[in-house]
Amino acid sequence: MTEQTRWSGDAGLVRLGDTVVPERVTLTRDSEDDDGPHLTAVFEVRHGRPECVSLAVTSTPDGRGIRLSDLNVFTLDATAVQAFERWAVRAEHTGSGAARMEIDIADFGGRDDHERWAARADLHEARTASRGALSRAELERVARVYREHIDHQPTKAVGLILGYTQRTAARRVEQARAAGLLPPTTPGKPKA
Repeated sequence: MTEQTRWSGDAGLVRLGDTVVPERVTLTRDSEDDDGPHLTAVFEVRHGRPECVSLAVTSTPDGRGIRLSDLNVFTLDATAVQAFERWAVRAEHTGSGAARMEIDIADFGGRDDHERWAARADLHEARTASRGALSRAELERVARVYREHIDHQPTKAVGLILGYTQRTAARRVEQARAAGLLPPTTPGKPKA
């Protein structure tokens, strides 16, 4: 599998812990077999967290179609961290106390182990950090899906349609209720 990451110098730099990375990177992967699909993923640091903002899997003109096995090798959380690793550098403090932020375009693997592991830890911590409060628009979407499926397992529908685990779906429904987007209910009786 051929993999490349690139970043545009105009994207800017952000600090995650003691590590500096580009605000946006693009990762491309070609399949191990010649007729396999091509993957392109764009990652941005949003609110201090590396996020996937675009994902495209395309078949080559003469290649085979996309298979589930092509997607199984792609773990979004790990890939988000890996996409930024190549460009990650530790912020070094100058004698005046100001942070000197620069990107070392040498291969990430060429740095010493201590710097490499420290940067990886900062990236992992930022990726697994809580997303913070949900936006009003996200809660409105939860409430809309819940109301549309009120007659048949509305919380389960929220999970399936919006891609949440059942536990997260239940929490999102409660957050929508707390925001006044759904009326209070008694246990076991859905109400929208």
